[in-house]
Amino acid sequence: MCSESRRPPYRWFLVGPERSGTSVHIDPLATSAWNTLIHGQKRWVLFPPHVPKSIVKGKDLIRDDEDDEPIHYFMYILPRIKRKAAAACFGSATPSNSDYKDFACYEFTQNPGETVFVPNGWWHAVLNLTHTVGITQNFCSARNFDEVWMKTRTGRKRLAWKWLCQLEQRYPHLAKRAKALNQRDKFIMKYDPVVMEYVRKATKINMYDKRRKNSLSSDDDDDDDDDEEEEEEERKEGEEKDGDNSLGSHRRPSKCARQPKPLSPPLATNIRLPSYHSTIKAPEVTQLDRSWKRTREMGTGSTPVTPPS
Repeated sequence: MCSESRRPPYRWFLVGPERSGTSVHIDPLATSAWNTLIHGQKRWVLFPPHVPKSIVKGKDLIRDDEDDEPIHYFMYILPRIKRKAAAACFGSATPSNSDYKDFACYEFTQNPGETVFVPNGWWHAVLNLTHTVGITQNFCSARNFDEVWMKTRTGRKRLAWKWLCQLEQRYPHLAKRAKALNQRDKFIMKYDPVVMEYVRKATKINMYDKRRKNSLSSDDDDDDDDDEEEEEEERKEGEEKDGDNSLGSHRRPSKCARQPKPLSPPLATNIRLPSYHSTIKAPEVTQLDRSWKRTREMGTGSTPVTPPS
């Protein structure tokens, strides 16, 4: 639904020699992915989202003569992570609040013709056991829409606005969901024309106030320079026309009486923020789409999903 020039890279044709691979990572913008192997063998490891990054990376387990390249990760670092996790899970001396308490990982070998699905938010790494050829693609669907939308609206602001415009036309139920998430998080989209106009007018008001303040300050400085001259003129005029009620009309106005030259006020700012920020009633966040449902707690990862019978 977005132009190819604006859309981030999302699909690749992969050719890798033996012992090459991909370091442990999470796919960008909370997208899910599929990876089909055409030739060779790949070794995979996947970690669920609840496993902390510090454990997945194993930084404290890397020795001085090693790095986190795939070959070192699979040969040395990953075995150490699993041994430490096993000791934490089954050792009696391990504290209950250990980061390894709920450790889990999944290892397997992918053969030609097999496709691996990587859910959004899962850490994973790949090692080519032989020369390999494969195809992979990242995607967003109704299942992972919430997470992708929240990542895209902050990481790719202009793309998010273009995407929302297309959703309004083709998938209004997803557009409604995106606006509900914006309202829930009090998030205002940068490239929304209504917001940009609001910011423009607010900036104009600030500039007007600043010019007015500078004008008042300038007049005060001029008054200070003329105080002695004004007092002398008033004294002389008072002696000539003592008690004349019209004296004030011939005198220069006092410091307190004078007003700065009026500035042109800005346009009226009778403009409202987008409806998704203030008026839309947010639907239940646990309802992801009509055919598949899952319960989840925002920010704590996903629970296993059982397909409908």
